[in-house]
Amino acid sequence: MKRHIQMLMATQTGSAEDAAKEACEALEAEGLEVHWKDLAMISEIDFLKEASCILAVVSTWGDGEPPDDALPFFEALRDSDPIGLKDTPVSILGLGDSQYDIFCGCSKELEKELVRHGGRMLLPRIDCDTWYDDELKQWIDDLKSAFSLYKPAGTATP
Repeated sequence: MKRHIQMLMATQTGSAEDAAKEACEALEAEGLEVHWKDLAMISEIDFLKEASCILAVVSTWGDGEPPDDALPFFEALRDSDPIGLKDTPVSILGLGDSQYDIFCGCSKELEKELVRHGGRMLLPRIDCDTWYDDELKQWIDDLKSAFSLYKPAGTATP
């Protein structure tokens, strides 16, 4: 049985999209099936209940806010009662700029809300400054290692 790995992405300038695509390609090369969601296109959150794992690459805009297009999703996440994610593993890569007072505020909020909804952190959240190639590579490597633990003996995919 394949896992339903959900990749969430929220970006203002395109950097988070590029990083999320790189992560998806790397995981798919390992035989994993990753479903992509651009949070700019979504204003409901019930689809999260279908995921066996939630991954996210999100950028922070301005003083700690989510990207403008993703605000409806974040408002729905904030304003709803817990949806019962039942310990769904979560891993978040946040992109930001440490020159702002609230560094990577969007990734911190997403973590807080997904945990409030019943998720649990698979890996510690990584908050990246403007140059993040090394952190992205490490996150991808850590995800590959984490998913390899779930592969039953003699199978290529979890």
